[in-house]
Amino acid sequence: MSSIITCREQFVWKYGISSDDSFLGLHQIPEIVGVGTYHTVSFDEEELLNSGKTFWVEVDPMQSEVQGEVLIIKPSEIEEIQSYIRANLPTLSIWEKLLGKKIEPNSFLQVLHSLLAHISTDDNSEFILAFG
Repeated sequence: MSSIITCREQFVWKYGISSDDSFLGLHQIPEIVGVGTYHTVSFDEEELLNSGKTFWVEVDPMQSEVQGEVLIIKPSEIEEIQSYIRANLPTLSIWEKLLGKKIEPNSFLQVLHSLLAHISTDDNSEFILAFG
């Protein structure tokens, strides 16, 4: 099973069975990085069929079925995300660099990097993670 994150109807990130366990959902970003406004949501399927646009409604997970997550990031939060990535990138010793060793950042850092590539500097950016 895999899930896809989109922003303005554009693909941002796909994760699933093969990803490491460092990214478990959009809810982690406000919890760990301290940015964004998080919502659990259901989608208006009729609106999607009629207009082709994703329309979501915030739901209480204790009372309704949750179909996805939404994270809204403001342009003013871009620097905080960049700082978090810089501070948490794995580093190599000089010997490891000389030997040509490479380190892949974990999935959480990769997701943050992908979000940065899609964040608008003019308006709030709405990232949608639909389950399924």
